[in-house]
Amino acid sequence: MFHRYVIFAAGLTAALFSCNTNTQPRTAEVMPDSIDYSFHIRPILSDKCFACHGPDANKREAGLRLDIADSAYKALQESPDMHALVPGNPRASAVFLRITTEDSSLRMPPPASNMQLSASP
Repeated sequence: MFHRYVIFAAGLTAALFSCNTNTQPRTAEVMPDSIDYSFHIRPILSDKCFACHGPDANKREAGLRLDIADSAYKALQESPDMHALVPGNPRASAVFLRITTEDSSLRMPPPASNMQLSASP
């Protein structure tokens, strides 16, 4: 299962490193040469996603659990034709679409959470 996360890691990291949180354009120079799930991806998911999509069933939103691969790859409850993570195809992954959207009503993490993703590793 771990290798599936690594496959997705490249797309997720690209999305995170290309997030434009200010008016200055980002360059490809920000993207690391190699992506390590434990170093680049897991900490972001833990800090920004697991509070609502992690192991605590009482706090879990939308029935989505991202800390377990099988759950992260299942069809979404509210959109059965979509999956949170699609290994090898980040642009088909709801996580990628949600963190890169300009629509604040769809963006993750939600603006009201006061959590932001940045291009900083």
